[in-house]
Amino acid sequence: MRVGQAQLDSGALTPNRVAAGEFTIFAKTGSVTYKKAAALGENELTPGYLLKAALVCEETGDNASALKLYKEIESKYPQTVEGYDVQKYISRIENQK
Repeated sequence: MRVGQAQLDSGALTPNRVAAGEFTIFAKTGSVTYKKAAALGENELTPGYLLKAALVCEETGDNASALKLYKEIESKYPQTVEGYDVQKYISRIENQK
């Protein structure tokens, strides 16, 4: 199933679960999808959505947005699995500069 940016922006598609396969489906709009999923509410899935959004940003060359998302995980969710591992992603981007 292909989903366009207009459908995502309309709010008609608000994901409540994000699967790994969506990386392929939402190659161009993935960061928007994951950011929207993270914005639905603070819960145990939020840092995972933020990490996926950051990874998609990084894959599409938007390192500034990726770094911002990684730092958000680091500051807001340090006691999560994503929070424990996020420093390696931050270092990878900072070492590219």
